[in-house]
Amino acid sequence: VCGWGRSGGAVGMCERPACSPSGTPPEELYTPLGVRFSPNNRAVLVVLPFAPWVVAYRWSNIEGFGEAYPAPPTALGPVTNPCWTDDGKSIVYMETYAFDGLLQTLACVRWDDELGFGIRLAKISVVGDVGRDAMNPANDVIVVSTNNSPYLSAVAFDSVTGFGSEYPPLTPAAPNPTNGLSFTPQGDVVLSTNGGGEKVLQTQWIDGTGFGAKIPALTAFESSEVFFDRYASVAILSRGTPVASGRPIQAMKWHPDLGIGNNGPTYSLPGLVPGASVNVRHIEFSPANDVVAIAYGGVIRNIFQWSADTGFGAAYPEPDELIGKTCSCIAFSHFV
Repeated sequence: VCGWGRSGGAVGMCERPACSPSGTPPEELYTPLGVRFSPNNRAVLVVLPFAPWVVAYRWSNIEGFGEAYPAPPTALGPVTNPCWTDDGKSIVYMETYAFDGLLQTLACVRWDDELGFGIRLAKISVVGDVGRDAMNPANDVIVVSTNNSPYLSAVAFDSVTGFGSEYPPLTPAAPNPTNGLSFTPQGDVVLSTNGGGEKVLQTQWIDGTGFGAKIPALTAFESSEVFFDRYASVAILSRGTPVASGRPIQAMKWHPDLGIGNNGPTYSLPGLVPGASVNVRHIEFSPANDVVAIAYGGVIRNIFQWSADTGFGAAYPEPDELIGKTCSCIAFSHFV
């Protein structure tokens, strides 16, 4: 974890925050699969590749890691795609007990900034190999992508009481299994990636009703993930598997009625990484929407200036602490 600072209107990398005497930075213990900050920056959640699957630390943007929170009172299964609710009261995640796609559940555990993990709420079984789960901006709907028809499903959600009723399935069903998944920041469109001829499926979302009409989608770029900038003015598609040639990402304007790829040329891309094979794992925009960070499956990551009007800007130098280390996930702490 590195600091990110501003001086005189410029943005740059700062000295790495010191670790609290009572806590140990996670990277010294294991290779984490993901990291998430709580909405108020008082905690950081680290996803592990083995039991106990997650660990949470107290966090300060000034001092860095603090002491570890106690383990969840109810043991959690293997955790993927954790997401804090905006009110900080719950963490939603996928729990996978077998990689054959038969024993996966959408789960939720309560959270308290002082006490840490609370009770685990009732879970929902999901049939099929889950690609991603995504929460809408209002935090009252969760959509899940799977490899079983209709490939997209949605359920009502409350951060206090947990999961509610399922919404009617997408009709007609998505043409192929879905993987990457994202709501627009306005919450009115669900985007998912799939392996069919239509590489990105764009579906309107109607509050209280569920899935709506489909928006004609981009077909020219095979993608595994969709990432939006903070204001949903730009969408970046990424390939999650190694690319021997061609572009590992593609950035383009987003239009609420026309979707992506239908309203103007794509943004020009900077030189990303040397070498022929690129495996893009994660893309993250800063809270101010003026920086974009790209994580790769190898030992390279890029951080660029970003503008919704002009796209990628100059690259920032990589801090010495990160050179030569694998990067699987990037997270910016929040403005509070």
